[in-house]
Amino acid sequence: MAQHDYINYDMLKNESILLMKDTISKSNPASKIFQNMALKPKIIYKGQRMNLILDMIDQGVGISIAMNKSFNLTDFNNIKVLPFIPKVNSQLAFLKRKDNTSNMVELFWKFALEQTELLTNE
Repeated sequence: MAQHDYINYDMLKNESILLMKDTISKSNPASKIFQNMALKPKIIYKGQRMNLILDMIDQGVGISIAMNKSFNLTDFNNIKVLPFIPKVNSQLAFLKRKDNTSNMVELFWKFALEQTELLTNE
């Protein structure tokens, strides 16, 4: 897989796939990938910790499909990230109650607004 410039549906048919739990759910944009496949994907792991999935990929156990900003490859030099074609997008919304003005909520809200601004300017 790592020799390619991208991944598409057909390329996943014979791959061992490692996923975060609930990746294949109606609310997850990645579920469209699996719905469009003619064959049932060979999912060998569904977990809750991305670092375990990265460890398994690093050891050659399989591949994973994850949103680009959901992992850090600092300690994983053997892993290559490829875009999925067609591109799958997701959106995240942050909401807070107006009457909750605790320091922790305000700190997080400030952080979320700053990060949103950074992403918007990329």
